[in-house]
Amino acid sequence: MMILFRSLRPAVLTLVFTIIGISALPTPGIAAASDYHFEIASQPIKAGHDVPFTVNITQVSNRAAVAGVTLSAPKLHMLMGNMDMPAPVTILNADNHQLQGDLTMYGEWTLDLTATLPGETEPVQASIKFQVEK
Repeated sequence: MMILFRSLRPAVLTLVFTIIGISALPTPGIAAASDYHFEIASQPIKAGHDVPFTVNITQVSNRAAVAGVTLSAPKLHMLMGNMDMPAPVTILNADNHQLQGDLTMYGEWTLDLTATLPGETEPVQASIKFQVEK
C-alpha cells in the first residue's frame, strides 16, 4: 500500500500544481458598460446634415484610451416629449471611431451603439448622451 501511495504522490502533486497554474492565467472577462466610459469628443456639436463626430472610449479603472475597439449598430435619436426621433447615422472610420449623422435640431441627442472590445468575451452596449447647438 505504501509503495502505491508513493508512486501516486508525484502525479497528484503535478495535477494540483497544473490546476493552480491554469486558474492563475488571465482569462477574457465579460465586459460591462460601467467598465468603460463612452463620450462624444468636442462637444457641443453644431446642428446640421452629415455632421462628423468622434466617440472616445476609455477604461474606467485606469482612464486609458481603449485601442482596437470595433463599433457597430449605431442608432442616433432625439427625444421630443414622448416621441423618439431617429436620425440617419453611419460609421465613417471604424479605427478612429468617427461617425456622421443628421443632427438637424439642437438639444440633447443619444447615440446607442455596440462596442466589441479587445480581451472581452461579450460586446458592450453603450448609450451616449450629447448636446447639439444652433
